Amino acid sequence: MAEAAEAALLEVGVPIWVPVGSGTGADDVWRGGIVVGFEEGPNSALIVELEGPRAERVVVPLRPPPPPDSPTSRRGASQPGSPTKARQRSPSPERALPTYLRRNAELLTAEGTAAARDLALLSLLHEPELLHALQARFQVGIVYTFTGPMLLAVNPFQSLPELYSYARLREFVDLPFGEPAPEPHVYGVARDAYQGVWRAGSSQTVLVSGESGAGKTETTKFVMRFLALAGAGGAEDSMSSCERRVLESIPLLEALGNAKTLRNDNSSRFGKYTELQFGRAGAQAAEGGPRLVGAKTHCYLLEKVRVVGAAPGERSFHIFYQLLAAARRLGQSPVDGAESLGTLVEDALRATAGRTTADFGFLSKGSATDLSGHDEAADFAATLAAMRCFSIQEQEIADILSVLLATLLLGNVAFTAPVGNSEGAEAVGDALKEVSALLGVEAAALEATLCRRSMKVHDGGAAQRTISQTRTTNQATDGRDALARHLYGSLFAFAVARVNDVLGVGGSGGGAGASAGEALPFVGVLDIFGFEFFEHNSFEQLCINFTNELLQQYFNEVIFEHEAALYARECVQWNPEDFPDNKAVVELLSGASDGRRKRVSGIGGLGGGQTAELSGILPMLDEECNVTGGTHETWCRKLAVKYGMNRLFQEVLIRRNHFVIRHFAGPVEYASDEFLAKNKDELSPDVLECMRESSKAFVRLRFQEHGRTFGTQTAAATGRVTRAKAYSVSSEFQQQLTDLMAGIRKTSPHFVRCIKPNPQSLPRKFHRRSVVEQLRYQGVLEAIRVSRAGYPVRQWHREAVLDFRCIAPKGQKLKRRLEVEVGRGGFAEAARLLFDAIVEAYPALPVGGVQVGTTMLFLKREASDVLALAVRQTRASAAVVVQSCWRGVGCRRRFAAAKRAALKLQALARALAARRVVCAMRRERAATRLQATERGRIARAARRRALWAAAAVQRLVRARATRRGFLRSVEAIVTMQRWYRRSVRRIRILRRGRAALALQRRCRGVLGRRRAREQQLARLRLDEACRRLLHRWRYRILRRVRRRRAAAVLAARPPVSLAVSPAAPGISRSLPVTPLRPKPTGWAQMQQMPMPPQPGQAFPSPRRGRSKSPIPPHLWECSLGSRAELAAANQALARTNDTLAYEALALEMLRRQLHKDLEATESKSVFSRMTSAYSCCMVRDRDLDTSMDFQFTPRTAAILEEGLTPRGIPQLGRRARHWSSI
Repeated sequence: MAEAAEAALLEVGVPIWVPVGSGTGADDVWRGGIVVGFEEGPNSALIVELEGPRAERVVVPLRPPPPPDSPTSRRGASQPGSPTKARQRSPSPERALPTYLRRNAELLTAEGTAAARDLALLSLLHEPELLHALQARFQVGIVYTFTGPMLLAVNPFQSLPELYSYARLREFVDLPFGEPAPEPHVYGVARDAYQGVWRAGSSQTVLVSGESGAGKTETTKFVMRFLALAGAGGAEDSMSSCERRVLESIPLLEALGNAKTLRNDNSSRFGKYTELQFGRAGAQAAEGGPRLVGAKTHCYLLEKVRVVGAAPGERSFHIFYQLLAAARRLGQSPVDGAESLGTLVEDALRATAGRTTADFGFLSKGSATDLSGHDEAADFAATLAAMRCFSIQEQEIADILSVLLATLLLGNVAFTAPVGNSEGAEAVGDALKEVSALLGVEAAALEATLCRRSMKVHDGGAAQRTISQTRTTNQATDGRDALARHLYGSLFAFAVARVNDVLGVGGSGGGAGASAGEALPFVGVLDIFGFEFFEHNSFEQLCINFTNELLQQYFNEVIFEHEAALYARECVQWNPEDFPDNKAVVELLSGASDGRRKRVSGIGGLGGGQTAELSGILPMLDEECNVTGGTHETWCRKLAVKYGMNRLFQEVLIRRNHFVIRHFAGPVEYASDEFLAKNKDELSPDVLECMRESSKAFVRLRFQEHGRTFGTQTAAATGRVTRAKAYSVSSEFQQQLTDLMAGIRKTSPHFVRCIKPNPQSLPRKFHRRSVVEQLRYQGVLEAIRVSRAGYPVRQWHREAVLDFRCIAPKGQKLKRRLEVEVGRGGFAEAARLLFDAIVEAYPALPVGGVQVGTTMLFLKREASDVLALAVRQTRASAAVVVQSCWRGVGCRRRFAAAKRAALKLQALARALAARRVVCAMRRERAATRLQATERGRIARAARRRALWAAAAVQRLVRARATRRGFLRSVEAIVTMQRWYRRSVRRIRILRRGRAALALQRRCRGVLGRRRAREQQLARLRLDEACRRLLHRWRYRILRRVRRRRAAAVLAARPPVSLAVSPAAPGISRSLPVTPLRPKPTGWAQMQQMPMPPQPGQAFPSPRRGRSKSPIPPHLWECSLGSRAELAAANQALARTNDTLAYEALALEMLRRQLHKDLEATESKSVFSRMTSAYSCCMVRDRDLDTSMDFQFTPRTAAILEEGLTPRGIPQLGRRARHWSSI
């Protein structure tokens, strides 16, 4: 491969890919590693440390070994006369994998891999890089990746609603024109196709391919859904009836054309090309983009052989199992949302009621009967609704169900040889009668057409006669199977035709055969089978692989055009002959297309001509089918003779009638046993005639021969057939492929490759070996090889300048210009200057091997080898210089280290000698010290022994004296204890007496003070009573005096009124009054006492708040004639007032003294001390020596003697304040 030229750039630490042998049983194909060393010699090799859980080191040779010769080798290397041009060369046989491949720096990290949306932009693109990128993106949930014009879609095998949600679809629909898609997605491919129809008005094609289970059908659904909703603005409510019918056609075709296989539960067993026709954009400019107005479906190579039997683990077509499930549910409640079956449909289902798959021979061959996760009855209801949506009448639906049941019952028809005729056949059982009743034919006629054969022979002249010939049981069985296949094929063709009739526009459908002026623009969606390679490959696999060869040839052409456009954009000169193709394989299968195949006249029986130089495997198969007595053995022998020298064809010697064809995806071995029978697909004229006489119009119409001649040429004037070709499956298929490819080449293609990540169809599992096989079979790797055929090595200007700057010619001018351009970011100019100088400096470079584009550098393989070798030599020489400098540095460092070591050793030796001398001196000093210490120890020991003896003697003497003194002390203590106890007892007795006397005295004092207080209160009450009596007496005397005076004045003279003014109440004071006793010192205070009340006022009361009746005013009136009486009264009143004032002053002084005493007295301390005295008296005798000696203070004793208790003191104070206020 081209990337092998990068070998010269390998260095230690460079990441590479190493292939893993297929015979090791490992799931991996390539393993990443890092170069850690080299092995020089004749067989140079790399030492690589592999990554992953099995980390190990391996030796990888730089050159791959030559491929071993195959045991079934070809008979020659090439075919004589083959073309010599590069684009016409046959591809080489299967190439051996390189020993290693370099890795891209962009894909070494997970972030870089996730950001790599288009792998075609990588500088290195090969099989391991593509595989690694797909796996890394798949593990982070990215299932779509672009590789140039091709979208790779990895089936996630799980529901991803956000990836295909309505919001995501609207995001792609609403993108402005010309703006790239935000990410790789199938909606982006559908959007590009829709934009091509809308903006350019040209037809588009979306080619979806992949193996069974890779997700082709689902991808096709997503494309069709986007195209149906794009014209409606992405809103399902705005969809037209045509757009809805396009989506509803999917379940109908899936039921009739899909089946369960070992790889997929819903595998399409036919090729489908759907043309979605759109209206002109100008007529719908006001509403937006063009709307979907019609559709046309083309079907290719229905796998009808699945009707008569499925492989173990597989099933036949879904419609059979849906029919049986609906018959079992007949009479039960219908499925939610499903329409009613109808009378005719129910009648047709009753004929199937009670039957299972085991009751039908065709269905019992496959071991799989159920489809997990599917309700077959509900699927039948959806299929029935789709039939009615496409205007299939109830009677036609009933006829379809009857034909399906008849097809199943044909498998129960058995044949046996009649008695006496071992070469004959006859039907046994009742199955034939049921089949004939369902098909509307006679049972005897149907049996005769299956068991006998009618032929027309010439009877000598022009007359013909019909003869009948019996068939063997095997031939009858083959005829039965052919009838079953044709019945189902006719039903499928009827359903496709009805869908096209309903969805078509103007009857033409705008297909590929219509002219450009008449046809509407369309988007063709091709859902075609991928490359197939099984253990046993037959005629179907050859047709499928031939289809993929044609598609790969077309894809190579598209890649070629893509590369040509890239070179044109980059202004790079290139040679078209550098690009290979698979034209040789296509010619091997279909025959030469350059006029070398010539026909003189028609084919066997049509003109009697002969054929010259017939070529092509499929044309030779048709020829062998038309030859009387032709067999597959003779056909294989003819192929071996014709293509024995071709490198693409190989005869298998160890297995007869087997041959190998080397396709673009690899060699495939075919078994030719059933090629002729499958290619003929014979249905005898007797069976056709019998079916045409059916009583059911539906059956009769299905057996009208439509298009049973192919390659027909007619005269323009007369319409006469001038050239015809007999029918065969291969010829019909080739004609369909020719029309398909002709239509696709008129459109703009878009490619989608579906990949199945693992054979078990499990989510989040990536099986690398199976993915690599799919990449090879689908032509992805072949497309990469084609795209990198011209200039395989591509680098951006910046990377190229940085990689090859080291080999630039020596020159200060070039160096300065490169530094300037690189410094200002002009890598394009720097690359042009650099590689112009490199091309001049290296004459070994091929002419045109280095091309500098506008953004990239393009290198041919030879040029890459030369430049890589130059880079390696430059780096090697630079490495030598660096190594020499480094070795010098190392030597100088080692010398300096040795010098430092010698000096250090000398210093250590001198230090060692000095330490030895010091050690000897220390030993001598230590010995002296030891001797002195030992002598001192001996002397101290003797001294300690003498001292110990003296101390022992002293202890004995002192102990004796101490014992004597102790005995005397004990006797004295005992005497003292006796005296002390006696004194304590006496003190206790005395204290108890004193305490009793103190308590008695205190109690008597309390009682005396209580009596004194009671007497004092009685005296106070008596004083109160006296004061009240005095007041009353004064009042009576005054009233009497006034009355007498008034009477005397009135009696003596005429009355003269003299009122005593309230303002001069002191008349009585104006008279001289002799006090009875000396005035007290508090006379000034007594002057402030209140005066007698004025007339109309009340006398003051000792108690506040009380008042007597007011003094009448007339009592204040007096006569001037009784002055003596008035003076006597005033004197008596003054004496009384003086007495009262003195008493009031004495009480006030007593009150103040008591108030001061009370403020100085702490009642709480008095009671606490009384309590302590009492507790002291009650102390037990044993605590007498520790009790508190309590004594009353003089003030406390006086308070207790006066009887002032805490309760009585406040009362006495309040009384004193009350009397002092009076």
